[in-house]
Amino acid sequence: MTSNAALAGVQAPGSRPGAGCALYAPPAAVLRDAAGQWRLYDEVMRAARARGVRFAVGGGLATSFYTGLWRPTKDIDLYVLPQEREALVDATRQAGMHDYYDEQPYDRKWIYRAVREGVIVDVIWALANGYGSVDESWLRAGPMASAHRMRFALLAPEELLVTKLHVLQRDRCDWPDLLNLLYASGASMDWERVLAHFAEEERLLGSLVLLFTWLAPGRAAQCPAWLWERLGIEAPDVRYPARDQTRIDRLDTRPWFTDIGID
Repeated sequence: MTSNAALAGVQAPGSRPGAGCALYAPPAAVLRDAAGQWRLYDEVMRAARARGVRFAVGGGLATSFYTGLWRPTKDIDLYVLPQEREALVDATRQAGMHDYYDEQPYDRKWIYRAVREGVIVDVIWALANGYGSVDESWLRAGPMASAHRMRFALLAPEELLVTKLHVLQRDRCDWPDLLNLLYASGASMDWERVLAHFAEEERLLGSLVLLFTWLAPGRAAQCPAWLWERLGIEAPDVRYPARDQTRIDRLDTRPWFTDIGID
């Protein structure tokens, strides 16, 4: 079992739809090294709440809370309703941040990037590929987490999967994050909601899930039995180990796969 498996400020089960998700606390070294940027995040979040803006944390930070895999990051992704994005942008300005576009141009149709002293706050209200936008359910479905005495909502694993599944590019791929997310949370995910998100794109979703069954057959077998038929995938054998390290090493011998649930 991973050493940082302490729950990280999760709300009591039932207080939010996703409050039963296991969350993994940031290691002390991560909290210490990132103390300055978390103070900036706190400024932005306080300013946003003062304006009545609702948001949920996604991206690499949310992934780390679910998987226990913590890596250095200089940004935070705040997902917000499209109609509230300007108020959240104003909150970043109140915290002394400016538009990162002045330094590095980006596509502003779906994201606003604020920066101060190298730390970035991404205000996100839609998917980069235009596939969809943030809606009310995105802000309600996830659990509450805490770090540096701050409490904030996370995107639920189901919506986090939505934000990352299409990121399969020549120079960037989010599927390793998703494989770890499925390993940590797949058994407890609301797969009906996931399938609703990917209506008419089941083959893309199935490609990720099929790879997951190859890498972690025993853990994949904990997902609902009906899922395999819906995705047209052969059900994984429950007699196989939780994960197949030999297969994992064929993709990458570096320690990139979460050790949650592994003795």
